[in-house]
Amino acid sequence: MEWQARRFFLGVQARAVKRDPRAQPGGSSAALSSLPLEAGSGTGESYFLGFTDADLGQEGVALVRLNHEDDQEQNEEDELASPTQLQDYQDPNQTNQKKKNNNFLLAKDPNQTQGIHWVESWSLGKNNGVSCLDVSSKGMVWAGTCAGDVCSARAGETSETNADQRHQGGGAFCLNREHSGVVASVCCNPETTEALSAGCDGRVLVHDPERGASNEIKVGGRPSARQKTHDYGNGEGHLTCACWLSGATFVTGTGGGGALLRCYDYRSGNLASSSALRSPHAGGLGFLCCSPVPTRPHLCLAGHEGLVSLWDLRRPEEPCLTSAVDGMVWGVVGESPGQEGVSALLCTSSGVVARWACRAGGAVEELHRERGGVRALDLTGAGGAACVTQEEGLVVCEKQEVYAAVNMMI
Repeated sequence: MEWQARRFFLGVQARAVKRDPRAQPGGSSAALSSLPLEAGSGTGESYFLGFTDADLGQEGVALVRLNHEDDQEQNEEDELASPTQLQDYQDPNQTNQKKKNNNFLLAKDPNQTQGIHWVESWSLGKNNGVSCLDVSSKGMVWAGTCAGDVCSARAGETSETNADQRHQGGGAFCLNREHSGVVASVCCNPETTEALSAGCDGRVLVHDPERGASNEIKVGGRPSARQKTHDYGNGEGHLTCACWLSGATFVTGTGGGGALLRCYDYRSGNLASSSALRSPHAGGLGFLCCSPVPTRPHLCLAGHEGLVSLWDLRRPEEPCLTSAVDGMVWGVVGESPGQEGVSALLCTSSGVVARWACRAGGAVEELHRERGGVRALDLTGAGGAACVTQEEGLVVCEKQEVYAAVNMMI
């Protein structure tokens, strides 16, 4: 089955992408209360992006919706009547802060007929780029930044009463300086409202938005009734990735020559496995990304060496399968097992978007190639890949039959 790629021009650099999990089958987002879904505005899926706007000197998170050719005229008319509401962080020291006024961005390439509609955005100010991003099923947006902030907001809430007044600017995005340095990963718990953050400073925190509190996973700590802490072992290497495996267990990965991936039981505070997973490449540079495989006790890992590996957490002595790809692997997402068994989508620094299947002997199927690197990816609602590129692009790769169905809709 051939794959087809659709390219959208963003007009900003994006480092992270997550599909809006609240989206309905038709592409509309049922929980969005900030922007009414007018006719012609919801035929495409919605995605959250971590972006950098060089023109305005701003960095932050945006929710965008993909629009097809027949929607553009209607959307332009809608914007003249009722502009898209933005939720920008207002720095009191900048009284004349510019705001983005061209919320509907069209592709520069004349051969492209799709556009991007900006639904919401949250500005984090300057020199605070988004390093990681995740969204819960209820629309809670979590972002980690290069400066060490862990940020959260509930998409669709625009009322000033939802603002956290403890934070400068009173914007809808709540910023907390939790890490000293880059936040490597932020991940929503699949069963609770909590989120996990892991930083290059070696610290791991669990954030509870309902209590407005963050609990650090301390070195050598013991769990208590009020605060869960975990033994982080010898802390070898700085943290480069982390993810939840279930509502009770999570893993953290480290970089450097002593690359390790450790599995923790969040409720008991103990290592869930007696063995730590090590990079399959001797003397490797460490892990860059990890992703669980839905409904399976497996984990996909990838990193600097251009290797992607599958681990069975029940037998962590060595990976089940390891394959090489072109360039560093910047993102990997495990797919729900199908006829081909365990599989994953991945993107690389060399611009490759690929699919990797276990039953195919670890063969890597190239789905699309960009001129520049592909920074991050996530699954689409149709089982394809949505990617952000170094050239200000959002690329959606889907099987040809899905692409044909989309064209029939328009």
